[in-house]
Order: sequence, then C-alpha cells, then structure tokens
Amino acid sequence: MSDYIPVEVIVEILKRLPVKSLLRFRSVCKTWNTLISHPSFISTHLQASLSNNTPFLLLSYWRNGNENFFLHYDNDGFEEFKQLQFPAFGCASYSILLGSFNGLIYLQFWKGDVSKFLLWNPSIQKCISFPRPIISDDVQINFGFGFDSITNDYKLVIIGLEKGGAWIKPFLFSLNENCWKRVNAIPPDYTFDPGEISVPFVNGAVH
Repeated sequence: MSDYIPVEVIVEILKRLPVKSLLRFRSVCKTWNTLISHPSFISTHLQASLSNNTPFLLLSYWRNGNENFFLHYDNDGFEEFKQLQFPAFGCASYSILLGSFNGLIYLQFWKGDVSKFLLWNPSIQKCISFPRPIISDDVQINFGFGFDSITNDYKLVIIGLEKGGAWIKPFLFSLNENCWKRVNAIPPDYTFDPGEISVPFVNGAVH
C-alpha cells in the first residue's frame, strides 16, 4: 500500500486509530510494524489521543476480595467508562498507586514480604516490574512519578528522611536506562508526611 499512498498520509490515518487497532495492524507488513513501533509515531499518536479524547479519572478499590481499577468520565455524572484488566504479575497481597501520566500507571506492589514496582500500560496490556532499591526500614520515604520531556523518559524518584531528620541521597529510576541511580539533589528545608503517597506531577515537575 505504501507504493500508492505516501507515508505521511498513512501516518495521518493511523494516528487517529485506537491502540487496539494499531496493535493488529502491526501484522499487516514489516513497514507498518516498523512505523507503528517507532518512538516518533508513538509520540505523535499520543499527542493526537490527548487532544481528541475525553479525560478520564482512574479509581482503584477492592471488590469481591480483589483489587480493581476503573476509568470514570471526568464530568458531573462521574459515570464509569470501563474496568481495566489488571495485570497478572503474581499473587500480590496489595498495591499502592504511585501515579499516572500519558496513560501509563506506576504501582508499588507486595508479593509476600517483597516489594516491587510495576509500570503498567493498560491500553496494550503490557507491564514491566523491577525491584525497589535497598533502603533501611528506619528511613521515611515518599515517591514521585513523572515524565522528562527533554530526554523523552519516564522516571520515578524516591526521597527519604532518616530518624535524625537528615535527607538521604535520592534514588531515581529511568525507564529508558531501566535502572536505579543516586542523584545529587538538595531538598528544601522542610519535612513531609511519610503516610502521604499522592505526589502530583504538574507542568513538568513533581511536587
């Protein structure tokens, strides 16, 4: 088909389609698979989706002894749009929603006594899990999840306070690099509530 229709036109058509259709269309030919899987097209499709779609609110709660995730319309009626198919990442006892951005969801979950993180894309039903860094139980920690537009990278940051009030050197996970590293950062001169897990990502920064 690319012999008759310019690639630019194909991109304009494909970027308007839902994710489930694009996943099927990757099997049409190698050219389409390469095009749809390319980071530039993924970014183009994301921006088109954000500009055209109605915003949703993500809710997590327990039902019939299982943890469930639902999307609701962000309107006065707050109607339920659909239930998300929760990823099968093992027999997790429970999880904590750390944040979401651009349709990606970050969770911390426990399997027995082991804590891990999960990055979940419910649109394509794919997820990756990775262990949390080794941090002393005496350290009060909090998390922040956001997107670095300069490097086109999703990142998770962990800050913490020791019992004496001293800040630990923050941990930073990069999705592009798929690893944790320590970062040199001087936090502001105030503390935080270790029980507070809602850290908003607004205007390109974690607050």
